[in-house]
Amino acid sequence: MPAGAVAFVAGGAGALGGSVVKVPLAVCIRSVQAGIYPSARSAAASIVAAAGVRGLFTGYLPTLLEDVPDMAFKFATYESLRAAHTALTGRRAGVGEELAMGATAGAVAAAATTPLD
Repeated sequence: MPAGAVAFVAGGAGALGGSVVKVPLAVCIRSVQAGIYPSARSAAASIVAAAGVRGLFTGYLPTLLEDVPDMAFKFATYESLRAAHTALTGRRAGVGEELAMGATAGAVAAAATTPLD
């Protein structure tokens, strides 16, 4: 498989795996920011007591619909650009070039996933 295709799958899988931690933390942090609970720990305990562990995953599906395609496009674009750079120049990219490729990957992902947002 081309590097971009592998990176697309890996980026999506990474976002899917990371969401298991990201969403509960975000639910707790938002509750603290809203002034409902004094700390993330007390937010988690109260939410679990009131709604079970499932309560920590409020908004899980919308988060997946946003994050999985975004990360898939970012990883695929970045790896495709790196492969193209190496093929065209015959050398590894420098720091500035890596930064430009990362920025481009972020822009492509944003353009591709903004309708889903």
